[in-house]
Amino acid sequence: MPNSLDAWPIFYNLSAQGNIGEIIKIGANNPKIISLILHFDQFRYLRRALGREVEKHMKVLIPLMVAGCAWAREKAKKAVFISVSLDPFLEDEEERYYNLFLKKEFSAKGFPVFASLEEAIKTLAYLCQWVGKLHNHPAITVN
Repeated sequence: MPNSLDAWPIFYNLSAQGNIGEIIKIGANNPKIISLILHFDQFRYLRRALGREVEKHMKVLIPLMVAGCAWAREKAKKAVFISVSLDPFLEDEEERYYNLFLKKEFSAKGFPVFASLEEAIKTLAYLCQWVGKLHNHPAITVN
């Protein structure tokens, strides 16, 4: 059964403990969790809250997210999907820059990156369905 963790406030925390990378590791370390989808649509809100400090913040935040997801994939052996909301109708240049930069950072590390959360969820559901068939085991049914 899918569960979500709405952890948007954690995108503001860059301290050594309790940052997004550490939260991803904690979630991935749970044996009941078989996969993770990191959905990032926070840039607009970060920019409003941080103002001119947003660039400095993003330079620290992005490596934390990538490192946490890499740990989840490589150490915890979890499937990790990335969703970076790209909306050409709502984004301005700065949002587009950071969203595309984040997408490129994850893509460069071999993560599947989706432009919407719905696409990421459907792809993960199809993967679970395929694995279930492969092992003759009931899995998620995708409609």
